[in-house]
Amino acid sequence: MSVKELKTYESLIEKNPKVERILTPEMAQRMFDNNDFTIESLSGLWRDNLHKNIALYKKHGSFIDAFQGFGVNKAVIAVGAGPSFNLNKQLLKEIYEWNLQFPLEHQPFIIIASNKQFKPLLDMGICPHFVILIDGGSALYPQLCEGIPKRYRDSFLIAGLHTSNKILKQWDKQGGQICFYAIGDDEEKTYFKKKTGDDAERIHISQGGNVLNTLWILSQNVLGSAVYITVGNDLAFKYSKNKEERANSFYADGDYRLNILNKRDEAKDQLAWMGFELNESIILPERVLCDFKLMGTSRQLWIYKTWLEVQAGVFADQHSFHIYNCSESGILGVLARENSPKAMMEKENWYLIDEVFPNRWHTRTLKQARNHFLEARRCLMDTQAGNGAGFVAPLPQVTDFVSGIGQLTLN
Repeated sequence: MSVKELKTYESLIEKNPKVERILTPEMAQRMFDNNDFTIESLSGLWRDNLHKNIALYKKHGSFIDAFQGFGVNKAVIAVGAGPSFNLNKQLLKEIYEWNLQFPLEHQPFIIIASNKQFKPLLDMGICPHFVILIDGGSALYPQLCEGIPKRYRDSFLIAGLHTSNKILKQWDKQGGQICFYAIGDDEEKTYFKKKTGDDAERIHISQGGNVLNTLWILSQNVLGSAVYITVGNDLAFKYSKNKEERANSFYADGDYRLNILNKRDEAKDQLAWMGFELNESIILPERVLCDFKLMGTSRQLWIYKTWLEVQAGVFADQHSFHIYNCSESGILGVLARENSPKAMMEKENWYLIDEVFPNRWHTRTLKQARNHFLEARRCLMDTQAGNGAGFVAPLPQVTDFVSGIGQLTLN
């Protein structure tokens, strides 16, 4: 179940009373209304794409059938297109190259690119395990289908059956592999079963609004990965009165055209929220100092941010997982104690979601996240070896060994 299936503020709080620290009833209603509007405005396009993509589904199959459990005892690194990607690109390249020394089944990290970030990774010599597409429109065709060298066509495309048939057909034509999931209502599920004979409910998920939120759902529910490291998931841009400055800082590559092509133009909003900055302590290098920095955001980006925070809160006491948020300067995971205009101007009003869910959410640098996970994985391997088992047992999960490794101090 996902937050989108919980239709009232009361149902969220019932799942976990601590969610009350993340959002108010008014904020929750805004989130639900946004979801309803998205479905209403895009359902026709999604349905048309589903009908066109049935043949491709029959050829390629589902994500769950191909990769169920592939991520057990592995960490997913989800790479978004936010500006904080540039702070982490060199370390990400090192992680990728280090990963390659292992056979695929034993590689500790699964690297998954958001649609727009696929080609920038390829340009760096990083061929991600997967790239994910959730958009129904074809604006991302150049990023996914043009100028992709043959040697870089090993990445699997995770795609919803509702996504652009134009993109999927070209990906298939170029020899790429696709693994599908499904969204939609009962009408789409019935149509899918009639045309394929498969049960749509089995491969159905409720999306998280944006690429990396959806990927978190798939990482847990399909891959079985309990550790989710997100980079470039800023959901923010430069705080400025000048729209051009805001737009130029929206993506890591500075190219804002895709936002216009998707008919969003999110930089037109002049909302403000606090982002976080992480710096190593000079006195105690093993500690990281966290400070806040005013950032710009949009109503839609705020919805994406809140959705993942609430989702994590709802399931914090029900499932064992760890989210490492390494999107420095971004607003994800930064909360306000009060939402009044006066309180929002006070630095003491701002804090991290780590304070609410310390065993589930970790605001860290990518270097810390990498080291924490590898240490936990080593502990798991040693434990299994001591029990006379190889590194094959699905339990205990790596997450059971991730505790208070590393330190974070708020300035």
